[in-house]
Amino acid sequence: MNCKICDGPAPHVFDLPARKATGGDLVPADDDGRLAHFYECERCRFLFSDVKDVDDGFYEHGYTGTMYSPEPGSEIQYMRLIHMATQLLDRKPLWSCRILDYGCGVGHFVKTARQYLGMSVYGYDLAQNGGNEADDHIFSSLPDMRFDIIVAREVVEHFVNPRDSFATMKRLLNPGGVIAFQTNLYEPGVHDRTWGYIGPLNGHISLYSKGALRALQDQLDVARIQTWRDHATVVAWKLRPGWLAGTAQALEGWYSRLKERRRMRRARWG
Repeated sequence: MNCKICDGPAPHVFDLPARKATGGDLVPADDDGRLAHFYECERCRFLFSDVKDVDDGFYEHGYTGTMYSPEPGSEIQYMRLIHMATQLLDRKPLWSCRILDYGCGVGHFVKTARQYLGMSVYGYDLAQNGGNEADDHIFSSLPDMRFDIIVAREVVEHFVNPRDSFATMKRLLNPGGVIAFQTNLYEPGVHDRTWGYIGPLNGHISLYSKGALRALQDQLDVARIQTWRDHATVVAWKLRPGWLAGTAQALEGWYSRLKERRRMRRARWG
């Protein structure tokens, strides 16, 4: 088995019951004997399972439909990610940013942010609208739009092919845009098969070490990083724009500031 991030050798390290859920018993009461095999990369120490390789989407058991309710504090955590992202977007006000919630489920945050804050927020999830009324701002296929900020709260651990999924997020960004995400940090030598965050049943099958994060940063060409205190996996990554895009973006910013200064002089002197 090769690593799904850096292609390094990834030997088998342990098994878990396939019906083991995050925060649940190590051997669930409804265990059916199926196993999820886990592998750890010898190079970047990414921990992952191939149990969902034949499945599509981010969400599985309990994440879709009308029975799902957002976790307490989830909207505050979304706003924390967006706050960190705006720290990396030079002088661009939040209300002028187009934001994508990548892996939004049924879109609770999208609807709340649009209704109560008037934010330009959209959502993408293969399971969108499961059991709910359709929403024009939530997509079940990749949107033909570009975004200043992409947020993924408790989503990246569901990625079956994390390298491809992060690359997709990059393609959806405007030049110099920001990816902000939240997950739990895998610590090799500290965490093992008893770590409660692992959950094959609900799709927690991609666990990121600091080495795995560095490998992704190199692949995405991350220019700047903003973390929440010292949490490596509550983080915003500003991607480096291509040379032409970066030059155009700089000129656009210069021109916008020039227009603003002229407007202020006119307002002052009439």
